[in-house]
Amino acid sequence: MIPPIFALLLAVSVAEVLVLTQDNFDSELEKHKNLFVKFYAPWCGHCKKLAPTWEEMSNEYTTMPVAEVDCTAHSSICGKYGVNGYPTIKLLQSSGAVFKYEKAREKDEMMKWADSMLEPTLTKCDSVEDCAEKSRKVRALNYFLLEAPEYKEIYESYFTDFKGEHFFGFLKAKEWKLTAVREGEHIVYKGTENSNVNYIKKFVASHRYAFLPLLGQDNAAALIHERGRPTVIFALDTERDNKLLKTLSKFAREIILNPKDETSFIEMRYTLTFSDTGSWKQFFEGIDVDSSAGPKIVIYDNASPKKQVFQADFGEDPVGSIIEFLKKHKTRQLTGVPLGKDGRVVRPDGDKEL
Repeated sequence: MIPPIFALLLAVSVAEVLVLTQDNFDSELEKHKNLFVKFYAPWCGHCKKLAPTWEEMSNEYTTMPVAEVDCTAHSSICGKYGVNGYPTIKLLQSSGAVFKYEKAREKDEMMKWADSMLEPTLTKCDSVEDCAEKSRKVRALNYFLLEAPEYKEIYESYFTDFKGEHFFGFLKAKEWKLTAVREGEHIVYKGTENSNVNYIKKFVASHRYAFLPLLGQDNAAALIHERGRPTVIFALDTERDNKLLKTLSKFAREIILNPKDETSFIEMRYTLTFSDTGSWKQFFEGIDVDSSAGPKIVIYDNASPKKQVFQADFGEDPVGSIIEFLKKHKTRQLTGVPLGKDGRVVRPDGDKEL
């Protein structure tokens, strides 16, 4: 006879990673409503490193199935969900909502994030001050406040693309109003509740970062790849060029808060950022940018069909240099260096810079 304690242990079932294929993908998603999915390739080193953690998480996480898709065997699924690198982790919902995980690949962090994705996007507030306080508690530098006579489920759709990244508050009020609170500045959406939802989403996307965000590995995907327009990078040494950085920050702020005819095209066409070249050497070496002798203005344009990178030095008038350089880019007066599929420059002889 098996002792009771061992019988109990034998009865405990160990959950396994749910393997998704072309045959069962749709039915499993419909059945579970939510799936936490790892898209991978068997040859990928980072995927192999993540595998034990992913398997361990499947044994502990009970909120939803922990699943995986082999993109070399089921490329159509991976293509449908915009997978272009491995591993890619996404939370999929049967409603069609998709959330991409871009934080540390640590078990507890991933489970905490997945749980947060199931909570309502909008947090109800008692007052404007209450929303500000709640945003501070989650350490949100920028947040959004939606005011309306009553809550409507469609309001959630304004912000679901950015869920888990920012704070979104809802406050009952007499009139509908959407405000982006950006570094303490209140920027009100000029449309109405009847505006096209895509226009509202565009407003949210445009105001969810600092006026001049620090570009690095953690946010490169969002700032460079997802916005669909050229990224302007002020490449500098943050210690050496501290005074210049203050000037650039003020310039980026003024473009949004006090737009002028001369600079209105910048906010509409470009994403302004800055980056410390010493902290992200690999990226800047890959695009042939060397700021050791002085800061550079870089246009990283992977949004147009002809992907290129352009660069210039700052003149005595930094702001004037930026405006003039971007005007030339806008009117196609600049000659750039082509970028390869890996985002690095391509040498004239066809060899990519390593």
